[in-house]
Amino acid sequence: MNNSEARVKKVFDCWMQDRISTQAAALAYYTIFSLAPIILICISIIGIVYGKEAAQGQILAQIKGLIGTEAARQVQEIIVGANKPITAWWARITSVIVLLFSASGVFSEIQTGLNLIWGVKANPNKGWLGIVKARFFSFVMVFGVAFLLLVSLIISALISLFSSYLNPFIGNNILIDSCYARSILSCHIFKLLPSNLVRSKNQFVLNSKVI
Repeated sequence: MNNSEARVKKVFDCWMQDRISTQAAALAYYTIFSLAPIILICISIIGIVYGKEAAQGQILAQIKGLIGTEAARQVQEIIVGANKPITAWWARITSVIVLLFSASGVFSEIQTGLNLIWGVKANPNKGWLGIVKARFFSFVMVFGVAFLLLVSLIISALISLFSSYLNPFIGNNILIDSCYARSILSCHIFKLLPSNLVRSKNQFVLNSKVI
């Protein structure tokens, strides 16, 4: 067996060992239920700066650029259906709790997948405190997504403002915004979500692949 065949075999063996197909299916399943809550939280946070309607328009425009017009329209319908006003105070509190747990579900699943890939085993002695800590980091990542989107929009606005001066040097500002936001987000995902910290060398390699 030559070097190329050995590498292909190793990749296939690691793929099967880490159950990548199963993890991908589980992540896609959780993403379906987490997408609308995450977008609603992002709209609420970004809306503080830009206004709710402007924030929703900007986020949907980015979604349209990533997954297409038809899929973006379906996401918009989900947002409209999930954003109906609630009058009862107890219903509002319940909806906020459900919203946060639903939004953090996808990051909890990412944590499970990263632990499996890195061979990290959760400490069974942590008990409920470990569960709370893991869920807390998932909550942090949800708000981190909103913050990065806000930063991306601010950078985009600044670049548009000085576009006549910057275009000869930076070219497509959308590509820069996208790479910046995704690299920072992936950096924190790889660093914070696994039960054990990832070495900086491995983290750098993973972030370079994302970029």
